[in-house]
Amino acid sequence: MRYTAKEEARSRQLLRRYGMTPEEVKQFACLSRPYWQDGEANVEANYGPGLFHIETVDGRKTTCKLHTRNHPSALLNTLLGMGKPCINLHVPEASPDEAQRMGFHRPSLYMFWYFIVFLMTLIMVFWSLTSLSGLLAASMGILFGALCFYSLFLLLTHFCYVSIEGHTLDIHSVGRTVSYPYGRIRKVNFDFARELNSTHVMELIEEVGEGEAHFVRYHLYYIGRVPRTRLNELAERLQQQGIDATCSLNDEKRHYHDTLHLQHN
Repeated sequence: MRYTAKEEARSRQLLRRYGMTPEEVKQFACLSRPYWQDGEANVEANYGPGLFHIETVDGRKTTCKLHTRNHPSALLNTLLGMGKPCINLHVPEASPDEAQRMGFHRPSLYMFWYFIVFLMTLIMVFWSLTSLSGLLAASMGILFGALCFYSLFLLLTHFCYVSIEGHTLDIHSVGRTVSYPYGRIRKVNFDFARELNSTHVMELIEEVGEGEAHFVRYHLYYIGRVPRTRLNELAERLQQQGIDATCSLNDEKRHYHDTLHLQHN
């Protein structure tokens, strides 16, 4: 497993926050609930994306909650490159059967709302630049321009849906499609999103390269246009193709901030 000096530095900085170093790690798990009992450790968060459950050589058990800005790929490559086993990261088994094309998508009222916001703020930007003048035009243009770009960003990134065809997993969003061959997928997990304007996400670990030059990448997709009730079915379809796919959601808890059903984590 290949890892760079920059990835190692990022990993050391991250683990330092939790009072450990990469050398002290005995084993770890990712994209899952903790593999130990709740009473064995003070778990910071046991649901949501970006969870790394680390056990040290002296018996400490810690859950690290990583955002994408923390570069989860760097931590994965560093620990795997140092020979630290990931107990729930498996090599996909090749499946001779070619899956029929299936789409997992639904209409989204949130997407429609942000599309309306995008159009309205875009109109307001042109109105500010053409009807106003001076400092007021600049201020209004910057304000509505920021709202316009923010709503466009949400449209492009937070409303993906998923389809499977042949031996590839496809993630579709506004204006683009990303495809992952099954042979490059090491693990897939579905879980709640932490943001208030999102519902659930898909985490994916992709293997890139061959031999000693291979490494892994962590990807996070906001799949708000996939019905929550079909995520277990999607995970089962991927498992049938030899992919280590899990769904960490349940029927009781409705979203990440649902404290009424907190006991059902």
